[in-house]
Amino acid sequence: MVCKPSSTIITAPAINPNTGTYTFYEMVYPDTKYEIDQFSSSNPGCPVSSVSIAEVAGGQPSDLENSEGVKILLTYTADKIQLSIPDSEFLEETYKFRL
Repeated sequence: MVCKPSSTIITAPAINPNTGTYTFYEMVYPDTKYEIDQFSSSNPGCPVSSVSIAEVAGGQPSDLENSEGVKILLTYTADKIQLSIPDSEFLEETYKFRL
């Protein structure tokens, strides 16, 4: 079987909803894990084989790390994607990313 765009549709998972009236999802310590379902493929012969994290359009690589330079850790299984947000000595950190 050949995997090609005409034979496979990749569906993005739902993300966690925005917090309150914010236009983003707020995580408050000690919560450091952001977990969502895995992307799905319409073609069982062409499963999603990798996931990566990147800065949003117009963003910077530093958007993926805390003020001390520690990066967000991405792990995934066949069912879930988990992002581990690094601890920080600062009161507030902002991350802007996409999968």
